[in-house]
Amino acid sequence: MLTLNELHAPKARILSINGKIDAKTMGEFETALRSILDGGHNNLVLDFSEVAFISSAGFGILMSVIEEIRDFGGDLVLARVQPEVFRIFDMLDFTTLFRFFDTVEAAAESFGNPS
Repeated sequence: MLTLNELHAPKARILSINGKIDAKTMGEFETALRSILDGGHNNLVLDFSEVAFISSAGFGILMSVIEEIRDFGGDLVLARVQPEVFRIFDMLDFTTLFRFFDTVEAAAESFGNPS
């Protein structure tokens, strides 16, 4: 099961995620991300504080979305990533592709202009 909540911040949209991002939940995850992008918001913070696992399917979605966001001058950043999940990012050498923040507030403030 995956729970997704979108929050609005002055400089970004925040997607709070609770659960596992895997083959069963990837459609729901991608739909939520696409909904934010379709709304014209190109600065996105993913709050991973309650994400226990992300599969290759989840990483595929992140890679697709981050490329699209950056093509439009925005960015996707991650906040409060749990150590077990961060290790997966690190093992795949994705720590060079994404910016990570200790707090959602710091992640949202990392964007220059309002989303």
